[in-house]
Amino acid sequence: AASIIAKVVRDRMMTEYDAQYPGYGFEKHKGYPTKQHMEALHSLGPSPIHRASYAPVSKALAARRIPGTTGTAPGATGTIN
Repeated sequence: AASIIAKVVRDRMMTEYDAQYPGYGFEKHKGYPTKQHMEALHSLGPSPIHRASYAPVSKALAARRIPGTTGTAPGATGTIN
């Protein structure tokens, strides 16, 4: 029962995140690495809720780094949630 409750809570959170971070499709894929999610990650870059330690997110962050600096390009994030 606890796993069902956790899934329902997570799904509700993803619906809220979809409103906060439009374009990623969180309401539809609930954060799972679907084709749509991966395409949004690459085109929009990571959002503040993406885990920087997850390989596809880490790659997207690296792609947005400004060569010769330690910073990231505008709009890129690096927070770990």
